[in-house]
Amino acid sequence: MKKKSIDRACYVNILPNDTPCDRSDLTCLNTDYQNSNLNILMEIKGNLSFTHIVRDSHGFIFAVEIADL
Repeated sequence: MKKKSIDRACYVNILPNDTPCDRSDLTCLNTDYQNSNLNILMEIKGNLSFTHIVRDSHGFIFAVEIADL
């Protein structure tokens, strides 16, 4: 099985928000993902930018792209 990593993410809020995450957020998201601390809330189908909606270990919600390394 190929190892995967979060390649792209943005913040998700009640109001639409397409602000890209910075490198420190991506690092934390990848750490949570690799340690199985990322709660995948929904898989997104038919979107070219993001593949999942997730909640991190601090309770923040993100749209992320989980891609092969």
